Amino acid sequence: MSDKLRIRERLDCLPNKPGVYLLKDRKGKVLYIGKALSLKKRVRSYFSGKTHSCPRISSLVSEIKDIEWMITDSETEALILESNLIKYHHPHYNIQFRDDKSYPYIKLTISELFPRLLLTRNPRKDGSLYFGPYTNVRAARRVLILISRFFPLRRCKKRFTLRIRPCLNYYIKECHAPCVKKITREVYSSLVRSVSLFLQGHYQDLLRRLQEEMEEASLKEEFEKAA
Repeated sequence: MSDKLRIRERLDCLPNKPGVYLLKDRKGKVLYIGKALSLKKRVRSYFSGKTHSCPRISSLVSEIKDIEWMITDSETEALILESNLIKYHHPHYNIQFRDDKSYPYIKLTISELFPRLLLTRNPRKDGSLYFGPYTNVRAARRVLILISRFFPLRRCKKRFTLRIRPCLNYYIKECHAPCVKKITREVYSSLVRSVSLFLQGHYQDLLRRLQEEMEEASLKEEFEKAA
């Protein structure tokens, strides 16, 4: 099968769904990894016949001989999967494009007693966990908002133990206020582990873990009622 025919067949099969795409060369090596709200529209745009304003994109398109994609349930999941795949494959063109910009990372400060979650453009060897880089700043911020809803970690500065009352984030349910001992370190650490699993894309592991915790809590409640 010729390269052009293979590409045409791949383009015809692309779904109109969110996901991640991998552009490959003749030897199957991954050239570039991207995410899209619509895989069909995004990948087809590379082969629209229009002249690309960026020479590196033109160079990339000339090397594409095969296309692979993975469907996700949401754009957020696609963003996280894209980041983890880039970290695994180290595609040549992702590295080139990244050199022109300072993409953000999500930082989890696990060396602190009650870790924080924040965005940064300067990853360092400071004992923290860094997830990324993320190619879309707004999407990365949306990930943080989503995490805050389900796993409310603190976002205040390092020195927070002198507080006598919780901040606004506690009242809008985006923080459990460890500053005033509204949550134990054990329970908080469990939230941190869940966030780490989520950002690594281990959704099944996370769901299994949450299910186990729910069952454990249910058994404890039944035991207390019986007592």
